[in-house]
Amino acid sequence: MSLGKRLKSLRTKRKWTLKEVADKLELSSHSTYSNWEYDRTQPDYEMLKKLAELYEVSTDYLINGPGEIEKTIDEDSPEDDAIPQPLKTFFRHGISGISENENELLKEEILDYLEFRKNQLLKKKGKN
Repeated sequence: MSLGKRLKSLRTKRKWTLKEVADKLELSSHSTYSNWEYDRTQPDYEMLKKLAELYEVSTDYLINGPGEIEKTIDEDSPEDDAIPQPLKTFFRHGISGISENENELLKEEILDYLEFRKNQLLKKKGKN
């Protein structure tokens, strides 16, 4: 999934309009954000940091996608035993009866949630 598709997915999950996101990022026009979502242009590094903060994800996630979490789920490894079989099956094959796009969006939501919880726990740990 491209950066633009991840940005659109993150925005629509929050039910934000392009204008709302543009306002939150203090952009002069929502078309700038729209161009990012359609992969016509890409945000600079400083804006990537703002986007990551806004969506509570890492800049690495925005640029590269789910990364290590999904790789761990897709590979058989010693740590693989810690991942429940239904989750492994879902990430390998999806859920029958829904479209490929819906499966991809569901995967993204699960990975976004895992990233969110990881960040929450790390912040909490840092406060102790």
